[in-house]
Amino acid sequence: MGGRGGAPRTNLATAVAQAAARAETSSSPSGMQGDILRAYEGLRDRFDNEWVILTELRNQLGGTREEQDSALLQLVKDRRIRLIPEENQQTLTPADRRAALRVSGEEKHLIGIPR
Repeated sequence: MGGRGGAPRTNLATAVAQAAARAETSSSPSGMQGDILRAYEGLRDRFDNEWVILTELRNQLGGTREEQDSALLQLVKDRRIRLIPEENQQTLTPADRRAALRVSGEEKHLIGIPR
């Protein structure tokens, strides 16, 4: 049965809804990536600073270190965040050094979101 039945419209509506859901998911990360972005926003507001130390960020997150690192690296790759080293290395605590993420042979201690 071809023609103008209700089935094609339903399929089109379903396809449009699915495409919209995929677009929303891709622009708004969920899971650990979403947790990182939300934690960063809260810490940035709390400390009134664009750059947040990874120690504080990691304290806000659940999951394993590997999950956190993987999500951070993906966010860097997607250009959603930037990671930089602390300029004044003498201010780093042992916890700050443990929380750092090694990227391209360099320890990164601070996270920021480009505006």
